[in-house]
Amino acid sequence: MLSNKLLAVMSCFLVCTCAYATGDKSPATTSLDPVVLLKKIENEGPKPILDELNGKKWGVVIKGIETGSQPWLKVAVALHQVTDAGFSEMLSLAAGVALKNAPRDVLLITAQEFSVEGVCSYPDMTDARTNSQQKVVAYLNARIKAVTKLAGADVAPLRGQCLQSLEKTKEDIMGPNNPFSK
Repeated sequence: MLSNKLLAVMSCFLVCTCAYATGDKSPATTSLDPVVLLKKIENEGPKPILDELNGKKWGVVIKGIETGSQPWLKVAVALHQVTDAGFSEMLSLAAGVALKNAPRDVLLITAQEFSVEGVCSYPDMTDARTNSQQKVVAYLNARIKAVTKLAGADVAPLRGQCLQSLEKTKEDIMGPNNPFSK
């Protein structure tokens, strides 16, 4: 009996937390819990959760992924399975931003779902953080520095692929036909 009551209380807590965390007008929209989202994705599937997050909550998800925390990166991978091209690109770009903070986790968690080149490449050049050649070069240098520091056999091949892609992107940005030369 006690276990049934405990299960009921925990279920109520989870449902209430999810309802509060995903309500558009609640202050919790700025602090969605990736662990709760992962549980919801596990229980309901990624598509309904993606649909629920579309809109105001999507930006919170993207910002969470950009931190490079393991739970947020796992949310990115889980949602990526059901995204269209636009959402998929946003998830890859967010994982690319996270490279600076958590390169090992980004590569090990997202590499199988995202392409390494997708994560270790051009940033979103419409983003104010990377909307000039100078800013993009600084962005790339920070990621190159973070990825260069990675050691270990578990990440070595991904490290090499990522560095190669970042360096190629940097060459393109610095070249005469770069996206900012138009």
